[in-house]
Amino acid sequence: MDINNFTIPIYRINTILSLFQNMDASYSIKELAELMNVPINVIREDIYTICNNKDYDTVIYPPDMEEDEDSDNDYSNFSEELKKGLHDDVPLVAETSFHSDVFLSITPLELNCLNDFLDEAVVSKDHSVHNYVTKAMYNKSNSKMQVKGQEIQRIIDNGQTIKVIYKPFKGDLISSVIRPLKLVHNAMDDYYYVVTITNGNLLALRLDRIKHYSVTTDSVSIPDLSPLDILPKVWGMELGTSEHPASPVHVKIRFLNEGNVVRKATRDLTSRTCGTITILPEDGSLIYEDDVVGMGSFKSFLYGYGSSAIVLEPEALRNEIIESARIRLTYYHEQ
Repeated sequence: MDINNFTIPIYRINTILSLFQNMDASYSIKELAELMNVPINVIREDIYTICNNKDYDTVIYPPDMEEDEDSDNDYSNFSEELKKGLHDDVPLVAETSFHSDVFLSITPLELNCLNDFLDEAVVSKDHSVHNYVTKAMYNKSNSKMQVKGQEIQRIIDNGQTIKVIYKPFKGDLISSVIRPLKLVHNAMDDYYYVVTITNGNLLALRLDRIKHYSVTTDSVSIPDLSPLDILPKVWGMELGTSEHPASPVHVKIRFLNEGNVVRKATRDLTSRTCGTITILPEDGSLIYEDDVVGMGSFKSFLYGYGSSAIVLEPEALRNEIIESARIRLTYYHEQ
């Protein structure tokens, strides 16, 4: 295999996915690195990207991983350990995504819009809630999570407040009273988040980490809902902290017209309703311009395109991407 092709992340990832297409295929990260003649730390990053990017519709895991109600957290822990190099010698297998029923509360007008857009009509479950089938990746939906999401959405619709017991990624359980405002899905990690506003800043609680909730008569005042306006600009639910809330950064990116880059970028960016997409008539490349909140996740998105994505603005992001590419290329010279 030509190592020059594998300096481009898309080529490497497509090759890894094709190797796993055989149902009986099993490769360790070390074996993939030797087979493709690519540094092991590069393959490790590629596998981590596949595991955590819903667009690849693939989950890669050790075949002996147990499947139970905590399997989502187990997989999250596994992918983080994988990134640290703790599973380089472990044989891995892959599965494609599956479909599951997700319950959404939508109005009759929203239902009519969906039916106009979809080839197959949305199935009505009752007068206020309708069943819409969407893709899920490794976060296996279960009935308890569906019920929780449906109940939270009804609480939002009714303008009620709730007392929640929440388990952060690190630390002890937290008890708080909130008024949930939005239930949103983050496609980058395939989790649902309950969004509210505290002290004028957005706060997102991962739905599966809400261990208990109950409706309360306690009053929560949110006089200003304008912080919700940035949600369409958010990548990866990176909202910052109460002391340092995230703020939008204007970006302008050029995606070169090579391979299937423009088609993939168009698909990836169409849902970004605040941004603009322009196809240049002279060479067919794509210009994406937007205000972005969550630069860490946005940079991860750009890294997947390798040299096919050129940062035009801001200069600081362009320099950071160039420096990252320089460091990555040194991996090849050092091996």
